[in-house]
Amino acid sequence: MNDLSIPIVRDMPAPHLADLNTISDRRFAEQLREVQNLKQFLFEQKVKFEPEQLGCIDLGPLNNLQFGLSGRVPTLEEWKLLDEKISVLASYLSDDLRQKIRVRELSIFFDILPLVFLVATLATVLYRFLYGAFFAKDSLLFNFSYLLSLIVWTVAQGGLGACAFLGTRIATKRTEKISIDAFADVTDVTDESILRIRIVLGCLFGSLIGVPIGSLAFDKMGSAIYDNTVNLSPSDMALIVLPFMVGFSTNLVLAILERFVESIRTFFGMSTK
Repeated sequence: MNDLSIPIVRDMPAPHLADLNTISDRRFAEQLREVQNLKQFLFEQKVKFEPEQLGCIDLGPLNNLQFGLSGRVPTLEEWKLLDEKISVLASYLSDDLRQKIRVRELSIFFDILPLVFLVATLATVLYRFLYGAFFAKDSLLFNFSYLLSLIVWTVAQGGLGACAFLGTRIATKRTEKISIDAFADVTDVTDESILRIRIVLGCLFGSLIGVPIGSLAFDKMGSAIYDNTVNLSPSDMALIVLPFMVGFSTNLVLAILERFVESIRTFFGMSTK
């Protein structure tokens, strides 16, 4: 008679605690990171919390969660707890703190991009006064270098002006009331889309208005650098910084364009009304 083999039932391994603390939902992990950053920001700003409020801002079991592709799906209770913590922590943000944290989140527009435009401006000026020693005048490389330095300089100047405008909006608090008119130069420095548009417009206006006068501006700079007897007049300085200023102020651009439109209408004998 054959022996009946009795299957041996082995205990299944219990799930590791690290696996329970790993969440595979990227959206949940990103919101959790924002909550943790918000809480850290409030402590850095020395926001006063009452002792009885510490339980409301404590993240509890959310502190141990981390993102991992092999993790589990967050539960409904964890989603609800995350939403509650976001609501509680956000209630401690004043208007000034809300602007500060948005500026920190959008730091690329206030430190990286201005540095890029500044380096591009200085490098272009340096290249503009050196390439003539390497390329023969009226050669292909000479003309290409001339146009390249002219375009990059005006674009970088316009972008740098736009970044300077955004930086001054952050550095100075405007207490006076802003008059609402068609030419009001008002920018929401906490909106990423508006910041992108503002910098793109700065580069566009800097190149559009700066390219026609860029050659004259370089000539004025060259005369002031290599000839000690030449003194720049206020009009010469205005010519050199014009691409920067049109990037800084949309009011200035609108005023210049309005003059252009009036000149064209006058040239064609059209009424200005």
